[in-house]
Amino acid sequence: MIYEFALAQPCIAPYPHEHIHASMHRLRHMLYRERVNWDVPEHLGMEFDEFDTLRARYLVGLDGSGKVVCQTRMITCDHPYMLAELWPDLATDRALPRTADTAEGSRSGLDVTLPTDQQRRWYGELQIANVEWALHHGGDRLNFVTYEQVAKGALEKAGLPVRYYGPAKPFPDGDFVAGYFPV
Repeated sequence: MIYEFALAQPCIAPYPHEHIHASMHRLRHMLYRERVNWDVPEHLGMEFDEFDTLRARYLVGLDGSGKVVCQTRMITCDHPYMLAELWPDLATDRALPRTADTAEGSRSGLDVTLPTDQQRRWYGELQIANVEWALHHGGDRLNFVTYEQVAKGALEKAGLPVRYYGPAKPFPDGDFVAGYFPV
């Protein structure tokens, strides 16, 4: 099952999602710092960035022990979001949205130590949760930035009507592409 949570405002102890939040940031650290060695902020074995704000909403999949096994961060595009702020050069064919009816799913990932069948299941559940979240919040499309092979191999093969903001561009660890799909 996929759960949604946000940072508490104001943050008072005990924070009800503290173990989930920490587990999610540990998974992100494993994926982005340890596995692909991105130069992103870290603290105490957890990865975070400037988009982890009170506006962000997190969708996480929990295994039976309460450990986060997949996750994504959702931000509506009427606020600062990764594609527009960090990689606007990936959008050469279409203008980037700045409205609440488009959301960006970012820092998505899943525990790659899981067996392949479980990875597929969790990936599918996370994609469904992304679409349901967007629909529930009045969105009509979801932005993404990912490896070109993920966009072509997972999103398009899942039957999503993916549209791209421009061609893929080389990054240090692979070709990245930005796009969206209607929900």
